[in-house]
Amino acid sequence: MESVAYYLFALVVVSFAVIRFAPQLKRRARLRGFAASHGLRYRGTLPSDKYEPYKSFGYVGSAVLLFNVMEGSWDDFDLALFDFSMRRGTCTGVIVSLPHDYTRVQVIPHEILLGTRMAVGEQQGMWTRVALDGWAPDSDLIVREAISDQPASRIGPRTAALLRSGPPGFLETNLGHLFASPMRQISLEELPAFLLSVLPFARALEADAQKGEDRNE
Repeated sequence: MESVAYYLFALVVVSFAVIRFAPQLKRRARLRGFAASHGLRYRGTLPSDKYEPYKSFGYVGSAVLLFNVMEGSWDDFDLALFDFSMRRGTCTGVIVSLPHDYTRVQVIPHEILLGTRMAVGEQQGMWTRVALDGWAPDSDLIVREAISDQPASRIGPRTAALLRSGPPGFLETNLGHLFASPMRQISLEELPAFLLSVLPFARALEADAQKGEDRNE
């Protein structure tokens, strides 16, 4: 009887593990195929606080582990696409390399602010809420910049114009990189459209940075 009970217990444990992790294994297999078909390098699981640029962003660096990490080039931008954990569950994010951009900015849509319980006052010593030129953020959007006297740290006109039409999720820039996430997990079918919505902000940030460099020459 004891052996039968042990067998049944082991069967229950294995069945639970299969049910619990089967969706994750299926997603991993599909994302491997996605990476291969788009010329991206699939790196799998990485510690979130060990490598740049991941550890430079608070919500990414504090995730402990990153899953389904893919790195490579997309539409002429070097980027990393990955899943990461938050208290609300697994989210998908992308970090885009911006060689000329040196802004420190956070853009938080109102629905994400409520859904993730982000505190506007967190890291108050580093961040301040700002208004863009000719347009003040209303209840639908919060924009924060790192407190700095350097013009390069501020949002430029092209980026500001895009923000008026609405960002594709939470955005943060940090000295040459842009992190974007809708703060939820993105299905494989949604990934191309998500990247398509993020890259215009990358182009705008780079264009604003280039314009600023031209003025300083």
